[in-house]
Amino acid sequence: MKLEYHCKKHNVLCCAACICKIKAKGYGNHNRCNVHFIKDIKEKKKNKLSENIKYLTELNKTLDNSIKDLRILYNDVSEKKEKLKSNIISIYF
Repeated sequence: MKLEYHCKKHNVLCCAACICKIKAKGYGNHNRCNVHFIKDIKEKKKNKLSENIKYLTELNKTLDNSIKDLRILYNDVSEKKEKLKSNIISIYF
C-alpha cells in the first residue's frame, strides 16, 4: 500500500493498513501513536518555509541597508580624520 501517513512518536512512514493496526484496541503502546497525514505535514512545512524565506529576505534587505549606512559613516569619519590631521599638521609644523 501507498505510504500516506507519518507516526511522529516512532518517526516512521505508514500505510492505511498500518494505521488500522496501530489504532486498533489492545495493540499495546502503539494505540497512542501520534499519526499525521503526510500531505498535511507537507503543507505545514511548506508554509513555514515560505514564512522563513520571507523573513530572511527582509532581514537581508535590512542588512544591506545597514552596510550602506556604515560605509557612508566610515567615509565621513575618514574625511573628518584627514581634515583633522591636516589641521594638526598646520598648527604644529
